[in-house]
Amino acid sequence: IDQRAAVIDATDATLDGFEIEGDETMYAGVVVTPSSVNATVSNNKIHGMMLSNPSNDSPLAYGILTWGPSNDNMPVGSNFIGNEIYEIAGSGISLGDNTYNTTISGNNIHDIISVNIAGQELSIGIQANLSTSLTISGNTFTNTAIASNLLASTASLSNNSYNGIVGSYLTTTVPNLINFTDSVDYWVATSTV
Repeated sequence: IDQRAAVIDATDATLDGFEIEGDETMYAGVVVTPSSVNATVSNNKIHGMMLSNPSNDSPLAYGILTWGPSNDNMPVGSNFIGNEIYEIAGSGISLGDNTYNTTISGNNIHDIISVNIAGQELSIGIQANLSTSLTISGNTFTNTAIASNLLASTASLSNNSYNGIVGSYLTTTVPNLINFTDSVDYWVATSTV
């Protein structure tokens, strides 16, 4: 892990009111490790992370990154509240595999920089995979290809707003386990293989 990133590996820890400025040598601004419980990242300005994640094949950099290697070892009760996250190459907030009871609320996620993912230029505000009990509410998404990319997750989305160019409010897997109540005009396309 890049030592310039803020790393939370604790119970009931809070990171509040900082500016975390990245560059082309950083892949994450804040990292919440798998053993963390009730971590809070709030009221921070996080921007400029440009390095593809060197620990896997992902082309993404992250403003905030958390994950768990298994259901038995995952971050529980994380809160990402009131942050401004912008100019990140790939993803504003990323919940990798296996997170539980995460709240993402009141963040301003904007101007996420597109990266090449499977031959397409994409940027993602919030992404999650195998996340359970995820709440995404009251966030503002501006100028990002996908606001929320939630794969094999259970989540509720409410009271979020979308400004500028947002290509997709929500992408998810089938069966859809997402309660999406944001007030938007949209259409749904489903494909099965």
